[in-house]
Amino acid sequence: LGMSTDDIIAFGDNTNDLSMVQAAGRGVAMKNSDAVLIAAADIITPFDNNEAGVGRMIMEFLKDGE
Repeated sequence: LGMSTDDIIAFGDNTNDLSMVQAAGRGVAMKNSDAVLIAAADIITPFDNNEAGVGRMIMEFLKDGE
């Protein structure tokens, strides 16, 4: 698609998401994520996956013009 990994945001909550979060330009972990993923992420949400964390963070990114 001609996109740079800098243009990709990846969300995760467990170690199976680790490589995806590390490869993305911005890796986001839910607040209830595994500690290994939290350590690797660029951003830790104030929300967990039961609080619509991904959707809420996307709305925040859009609001901030990111």
